[in-house]
Amino acid sequence: METMLVAASVADLYRAPWVGAERVTQVLLGAQVQVLALQGEWAQVVAPDGYHGWLWSALLVPAPEKRRDTLLMVDRPSIQIQAVGTGEECPLLTAFLGTILEVGRDFSPLVKVVLPTGDPGWVPAMGVKCFRREEGIPRAGPARLLELARQFLGVPYLWGGITAAGLDCSGLTYILYHACGVKLPRDANEQFLAGTGVKNLVPGDLVFFAGGRRPLFPTHVGIYLGDGLFLHASSRSGRVVVTPLEEGFYREHYLGGRRYLTP
Repeated sequence: METMLVAASVADLYRAPWVGAERVTQVLLGAQVQVLALQGEWAQVVAPDGYHGWLWSALLVPAPEKRRDTLLMVDRPSIQIQAVGTGEECPLLTAFLGTILEVGRDFSPLVKVVLPTGDPGWVPAMGVKCFRREEGIPRAGPARLLELARQFLGVPYLWGGITAAGLDCSGLTYILYHACGVKLPRDANEQFLAGTGVKNLVPGDLVFFAGGRRPLFPTHVGIYLGDGLFLHASSRSGRVVVTPLEEGFYREHYLGGRRYLTP
């Protein structure tokens, strides 16, 4: 398998090699994917979240043999990267929460990064968090998780999405916990199995709900805020909203809470 990097702000991963197929998840700028096969303009890959699917191959570039040890992660819903290429155009790229790039040098208040293409770029230091590759993303607590979560209020619902441009319920929880140094599975049912069950919810816990036709299968997830409220990407509302746990549908289909961060 060949390792390649995503060179676009975000790349859709489809269930089949055509745009009309179901979007199963997304892959962020700079993320590594393992290429399994090529078919025309499409590449079948394994995404960082473990999903298998098809990406437009034009969005991929070869991964370098040598990787830098100092990395940064975008620590806001989105920031702008000023790319500095060899041509006349120097486009602005959007980098979303959880995007990880290699650091060239710190020139605070700006940080020079190495883009997947090998070209340099500049990002504001206030919007990123630096760390060492071998140490991984620094672990943050529930307070930071909730601070980030509230910044996603009003973001559009998008099936398969994981960014501030649009996301689904488990995409929201997946990317928020990723940014806090906790690796969650991508889907709600798998997230339910991964956590520690709790009866007394505290802010930052995840709350799970069943679908109407499958009363014991987790199909929806949100983040508990406290005071009986949870934040979630709602397909019914078409955006990220805050809802009472006691609201009719959610009270009837509630399956329980799971904890992944120490209060």
